Amino acid sequence: MFTALRNYLQNLKINIDYPQYELKARAEYERNAESKFSTKHLTAKKLKLTEVVNREASIKFDQELIVREKKKQAIEKRAIEIENLLSYFLKYYRAEINELYCKKDALLIRKKALYEEIADRKHTLSEAFDDKRNAYDDLDYYKSEISAWYSKSSRSTWLFGNSGKKLPRHALFGQSFGDLESLKTHRDNAYSKVVSVKDDIERLKHDQSCTFSAIEDSKKEIKQIHSKIKSLKCSRSKMYELKGKGFTKQRLAKQLDELRNTITIMEEEISLIAKEKIDFIEMQEVALGIKDIEKRVIIIELHKKQFLKKFDSEDNKKIRRLNHRKAWLSKRGKR
Repeated sequence: MFTALRNYLQNLKINIDYPQYELKARAEYERNAESKFSTKHLTAKKLKLTEVVNREASIKFDQELIVREKKKQAIEKRAIEIENLLSYFLKYYRAEINELYCKKDALLIRKKALYEEIADRKHTLSEAFDDKRNAYDDLDYYKSEISAWYSKSSRSTWLFGNSGKKLPRHALFGQSFGDLESLKTHRDNAYSKVVSVKDDIERLKHDQSCTFSAIEDSKKEIKQIHSKIKSLKCSRSKMYELKGKGFTKQRLAKQLDELRNTITIMEEEISLIAKEKIDFIEMQEVALGIKDIEKRVIIIELHKKQFLKKFDSEDNKKIRRLNHRKAWLSKRGKR
């Protein structure tokens, strides 16, 4: 029984130590793979040959590409200038200016109506404030009457009060609870009137604010229309100036089409030269063996991947387990 316990504890220690051994073994295996399947020399050789090919391609094609690209950019710049000149001939100045004047007139009419609306609402607001003052006067009056009723009901008879007397529900003469209820009803009605008038005033103020905002919007739109009209008139003057210098819509349009066609042709030529450069690079890569080097690198990397995969095979795991056990026991003088 003692032997079985000793073996159990020994195996437990071996199993605890194994993960660290496994990490070291994997690191050593991967270092071995890097050394055994190294592609550094091939990568360096490929880099040098690629630099040679790119340099030859640049000497052969880049100057022509630069020259043609500069010519194309100059033509594009000229096309933009012609397009800008042509734009002065493409506007229907009279119709556009007349349309803007119509919009301006409509806005002026609207602005006038809004100002009239402001004036009308000011009068309505003035009446509302009068109603508010009257409502507060009524409220204060009935509050005062109610206070006077309570004061009289608690005042001594020597002071013309009703203290100690049982007041009737209703009475034609003298103090009664009916009078108090009537006063409270009038007070509540006056308070409701105050609330209603205040709500009306707030609504009118809000409407007034909205109208002022609408006026400001109209002013802004009118200002924008003025700017557009001014811009159109300036453009129209420029058109007349260009006509005086011999420019016409037809000639400018024809010139622009010719420039655009030239740009298209030059773009095709540049694309063709760029393709020739790519073809030249690919041909030289084959001639100098760069493609073969790339294939060899791929094959080596594949073998390396397969080699690394073997580390986790069941057979190799068993071998490492056994080797670890032997090394652990040997280190402690055990068999």
